[in-house]
Amino acid sequence: MKRIFYFLVSLMLLVVAVYYAWETLFDHDDPGYVMLGIGRWSLESTLAFFTVVLWFSFTVFYLVVRWLGWCIRLPNKIKSKGQNVTLNRSKEALVSGLVDYAEGNWERSEKILIKHAPRSSAPLVYYLTAARAAHLRGAFDSRDSYLNMAADQFPGSEFAIGLTKAELELSRDHYTEAQETLLHLQSLDASHSGLIKLLYQAYLKQDDWQSLVELFPVLDKSKVLLATERKTLALNVYGGLLVQQGEKGDAEDVERLWADIPADIKGVKAIAVGYFTAMIRCGAGARVEAQLVEHLMVDKEDALLELYGDLVSDDTVRQIQIAEQWAQLYPRNAVLLRVVGKLFYVAENWEQAQVFLTRSIELNPAASAYHMLAEIMAMKGDFEKAAEFFKQGLVMHSNQLVKAIESRPDEPLVIAEDATANDVSEPVSGSDEKLIS
Repeated sequence: MKRIFYFLVSLMLLVVAVYYAWETLFDHDDPGYVMLGIGRWSLESTLAFFTVVLWFSFTVFYLVVRWLGWCIRLPNKIKSKGQNVTLNRSKEALVSGLVDYAEGNWERSEKILIKHAPRSSAPLVYYLTAARAAHLRGAFDSRDSYLNMAADQFPGSEFAIGLTKAELELSRDHYTEAQETLLHLQSLDASHSGLIKLLYQAYLKQDDWQSLVELFPVLDKSKVLLATERKTLALNVYGGLLVQQGEKGDAEDVERLWADIPADIKGVKAIAVGYFTAMIRCGAGARVEAQLVEHLMVDKEDALLELYGDLVSDDTVRQIQIAEQWAQLYPRNAVLLRVVGKLFYVAENWEQAQVFLTRSIELNPAASAYHMLAEIMAMKGDFEKAAEFFKQGLVMHSNQLVKAIESRPDEPLVIAEDATANDVSEPVSGSDEKLIS
């Protein structure tokens, strides 16, 4: 439109100029005179005729120049047109390949993408998507081939290719291979958010808690996790570390770890339970007895009560007295009664142990209570009752195994020591500090 406008304006100006020139000449009754001479040659003409010839010559010259320019540009235009057609086809192929990929037609998606990758404007996208499609259909050799082709043709895209490879390895549970790739990429850019997220997933899948602790500063800086995700991860990490240190059996390492755990994480009950459990496993339960009692004053959590029963105190008499006082306050807490019975059992006070264990079973039967009662009866010489208690304990334990297998057939079997079908323990919470003098 602009070109047409400029042409019309120029034509109008030319017409106006010619008109006024013509009028001027005829008003003076003089057609004008033009003479051109070169050497012995000369050309004479009226001004009007010369103007027409000059305009005509310029127009012909202009058209010839434009035509020559068009002829010169024609090969490039043909080439550009062909490239545009090829690019449009490759774009259509990308859309088609992505649709097939999303619909699960991975083999067709792979073929389309690889066919059009060399002629596309962004071949790396085609190769990486084809690699993902090959991975999903189980063609791992083809997947690696496409990744290698991408790496050979685009040496500057090592990060994108490496992240894709690591992500695919993680999806196959090849954590070691994925971790090696990610650690190599980390040496190139330690703060890349996508890399950090994949690396933390690899560590998490391998229960590599120490590496996750070392990764926390980068995780926080890159902000790849929400606040709730970050806290959940911290709970899993420190809980896992406490379990590992407890299994090693070094109480000093457990205490050093506990000192390094952030205060907000220490305040979570599950982490406190993990700490107490680790110290008790290390044979250093007496060091945390006071802290465990403080927690139990606030909340008679079953897990904490069980730990109190497992704890080997420096003052067994006081330990039993504290547990008895709690039992007087909460006489219908089956777990608490069982713990008191266990403490008397360890102290070889068979009569008191039998009393508390019997009351615990009446409220809520547990396999461990039956087993302790069976051993007490055997020590007393009542082998018939001992056999009956052993039988009841074994039946209860086997029932727990069956229920656990039926409820979680595909998960590792983990049975709580005294899981029962009917929990009638008395809910207890609140402070009873006055009992501890």
